[in-house]
Amino acid sequence: MKKVVLLSLIPLVLCGCSRKNKYKDLRFVVPTGAPAIAMAAFADLNGFETVTDPSTIVPMMASEQVDVAVLPTNVGVTAINAKKVPYKMLCTITFGNLYVASTGKDEDGEMDADDYIVSFQQGAVPDKIFHYVYGTELDSALHYVSGAADAAKCLKTGKNLADESKDVDYVFLAEPALTKVLETTPTASVYANLQDLYKTKSEGLMLTQASVFVRSALEENVVKKAIYKTIEDSINHMIKKSENITTYMNKVDEPATIFGVEPEYAVKTMDAGNKMGLGCKLASEIKDDINKFLTIFNVNPITDENIE
Repeated sequence: MKKVVLLSLIPLVLCGCSRKNKYKDLRFVVPTGAPAIAMAAFADLNGFETVTDPSTIVPMMASEQVDVAVLPTNVGVTAINAKKVPYKMLCTITFGNLYVASTGKDEDGEMDADDYIVSFQQGAVPDKIFHYVYGTELDSALHYVSGAADAAKCLKTGKNLADESKDVDYVFLAEPALTKVLETTPTASVYANLQDLYKTKSEGLMLTQASVFVRSALEENVVKKAIYKTIEDSINHMIKKSENITTYMNKVDEPATIFGVEPEYAVKTMDAGNKMGLGCKLASEIKDDINKFLTIFNVNPITDENIE
């Protein structure tokens, strides 16, 4: 019986090795957080690196220093349309990880313009999605902090230390940082799921938050049969069994540094209902979703010639 099992695994092992040989010398650059976790199958490659600031990736693309780049979808498409970088969009790998959390201090439990709301990345993707969902009626209540880490501190303490320690009612935050705070802060709770609100407002379309862009010079055989299949298979493995996230992330030393989050919290976020929004969809199959997302940023639609 054991021999049969071992023999049945041989084709899968050989297939994995064969795929890896096709991309093992390529350079992958990915933002930390959910996008990096989605690409964790490549983490043991010498050419795999993560960055905390996605804006640093576009200059690399302009000089073709990177073969596979992960970016906010609007940023990648803008680089293709406006800056004419020689890349194509392959697939979307995160479909939203944005939430509004309550500190428990708002007496009526309804987020409105009279509350104190903390947000981050003013003018960037999270902020644009917040405004697409809520409009401008809450602008007077919004107070921006320098980044997600500071927003997480506001949720944990219920105060904005950067603004005279004022009491905070709600915090706009991304996963997996949110799960980590909720686990240690019993007064905090999820108030709103931005993905659900986005889907309702867009009449059923998906929030195509972060996508994979590949250098146009790469062979289609390498892109579709090796890179894409590895992304698709590994993400499906992580969604099917959350423990697989740990296996992929632990391919590297100090995964918390490389991915921006400890494996245990990535697993807990998946167990809470895939709150990082991991998934894998070919760009060619979700053009309507992508182009609706792009309209929020006043970015021109992506064309078939720019899709792998």
